[in-house]
Amino acid sequence: MFQKNILPHFAHKSIFNDAHSSRDNAAQLLISNALSGVQAVAYSPDGRYMVSGSYDNTIRVWDAQTGAQKGEAFTGHTKSVTSVAYSPDGKYIVSVSNDNTVRVWDAQTGAQKGEPLTGHTNCVTSVAYSPDGRYIVSGSWDNTVRVWDAQTGAQKGEPLAGHTNWVESVAYSPDGKCIVSGSWDNTVRMVWDAQTGAQKGEPLTGHTNWVESVAYSPDGKCIVSGSNDNIVRVWDVQESHEEWSSIKDGNVKCQVDNDGWIRSSDGHLIFWVPRDLHNGLQDMSLMCLPKFHPGHPVSLNLANACFGEEWTRVKQNNI
Repeated sequence: MFQKNILPHFAHKSIFNDAHSSRDNAAQLLISNALSGVQAVAYSPDGRYMVSGSYDNTIRVWDAQTGAQKGEAFTGHTKSVTSVAYSPDGKYIVSVSNDNTVRVWDAQTGAQKGEPLTGHTNCVTSVAYSPDGRYIVSGSWDNTVRVWDAQTGAQKGEPLAGHTNWVESVAYSPDGKCIVSGSWDNTVRMVWDAQTGAQKGEPLTGHTNWVESVAYSPDGKCIVSGSNDNIVRVWDVQESHEEWSSIKDGNVKCQVDNDGWIRSSDGHLIFWVPRDLHNGLQDMSLMCLPKFHPGHPVSLNLANACFGEEWTRVKQNNI
């Protein structure tokens, strides 16, 4: 994990340390930045190189074994670089910036591939390649997610709109069929069909502050998100996150009204929930880390609940 630090825009400099740990005698590779903050880093698919993006507006490639900078810095962005990623075949690097652009570079030569990809109207904060390398997804402070053709640079379809605040992180599912995004509107949206741009299901709610980072599990079954609420949450991708499925007749929703009551769709009272459990009960995540954080999700097991005329089953005959 890396921390974003707001530092002056000076040239970033490499320092290589071959330090031997008394614990494991392992060499430590330290590539750091003397004066200018590094916002983003990524490994090449083969692990031979690392790429970094900085507040000095440049992208730099480093030899992962020696720490030496490979070639000259990639220049073209006019504001700080916020996110970088390698293409799956390692031939290209994509970067995004506070200059509102997406740029693709030849990983070997540093030459920019074509013109900048333009369309975002505010800082672009996150970028990723699709698993097959055919598309690029970007998220921006213009509240949108956009998909680009990696070869032509053309925007694919309309911007994916739905977030009500800045988009901070985006990622493709392992099969490339879906895109997940995290936003300053406190939601995670596994909402985007990568081909059609259609929103899938409801926003995933539970975080109480902006969502800084999202990622898929390797098998594509779960999403993990990290938030400024100090919690990591895990979400079940395969579960339908629509309002509660029904108990018998389909009309009971997991929606806690302001007065604490859960009501059926026709307005009848079902049961009352204490205020300190309201957020947890409506939290769609599977779990949060730390596991016993006060903001953890709360689940209800209504397998033995009685509704309608069956409520008489709970009566005990004490005579």
